[in-house]
Amino acid sequence: MGDPQDVTDFCEEYGVDLSGESWAANGGTKYGIVKGDVLYSFPFCIEARGLIYNKTAIEEVLGESWDPASVTNMDDLAALFGRLSDAGMELPVALNMEDWSIAGHYLTQMYEEQDGTLATTEKFMEDLKAGTVVLADNARFNALMETFELLMEYNSNKSDPLAADYDMNAADF
Repeated sequence: MGDPQDVTDFCEEYGVDLSGESWAANGGTKYGIVKGDVLYSFPFCIEARGLIYNKTAIEEVLGESWDPASVTNMDDLAALFGRLSDAGMELPVALNMEDWSIAGHYLTQMYEEQDGTLATTEKFMEDLKAGTVVLADNARFNALMETFELLMEYNSNKSDPLAADYDMNAADF
């Protein structure tokens, strides 16, 4: 079991060619990692990133029906947080303290979402290592940092983010 970036880094040296497996012929390469013409992995779990929300709590605080599809951009998200805060949910976001999660889940979007391809991800990482990328000029990096700053502004743990308690955040949710 490994994260896609680890499989990509080590597959040629340690991986096994899975191309001949029966499931591979049935669409198994769609989400698996292929390097060259060799299939090195298959997904047994697909995860996603996003914000989890409590629609009932939002509607109770706003005193009206709320449609999650109404939040389509940063301005919408900031406006929602502002409305919630003004209506009494002073700090409507709970960020946990696990730095490995922020680095391993949130910030990896910067690499993976340059254009969504493995080739561009690898080139971007090589350019970072070579010092030829200026993160302050990178649109994806800036979008992630702007989102993170907004989340921190409304974070219930903002006064002491390193003391955030995962269980307490889950219970508050």
